[in-house]
Amino acid sequence: MKKIKILIDENKRLLAYCDFGELENSMEITVDDDFQFNKSLDDYVYQDKKIVYSPNLDRIKKQVNEKWKMERQEKIDADLEYKGSIFQMREVIDVKNFEQRGLQIALGQKQLTDKEEWRLKDNTFKEFTYKELLEIVNLWGERKKKIWLDLKRMWKELEKANSIEEIEKITWSEGI
Repeated sequence: MKKIKILIDENKRLLAYCDFGELENSMEITVDDDFQFNKSLDDYVYQDKKIVYSPNLDRIKKQVNEKWKMERQEKIDADLEYKGSIFQMREVIDVKNFEQRGLQIALGQKQLTDKEEWRLKDNTFKEFTYKELLEIVNLWGERKKKIWLDLKRMWKELEKANSIEEIEKITWSEGI
């Protein structure tokens, strides 16, 4: 057995420890000689005079949420296939080009039947009507809406989750 000093918060989560020297406002406890912290320190609590592994679900939920945000954007920015052609659909860059065509139609500068050569993902050019270009951005918008609705479902499930196992079961719906 060896002695270590631990510092805990109001919820008895470990904030710091030391196995030699001083740790201000700490308490000294006894642990097995081979005791090690194998997980993040705040995944441990002090209860019943011993250190117990108890995952910090709030921290884990925040990490999962950040991961989902990145996945969401990757899904939104994914390429889109339309009539056998592959379009890049990065929200910040490519979608703006499609929206500009809609604005030109709204301002009467172009007609739905007007045509334009559009650069595809493979860097080839293909001619499309303005109506087709608006259909493409509409398909992207529908996909984005489905992604957000699915993410909303996931966030609600995450909020209710009470264990790592429950969190790990939350996944994107098939086809999203």
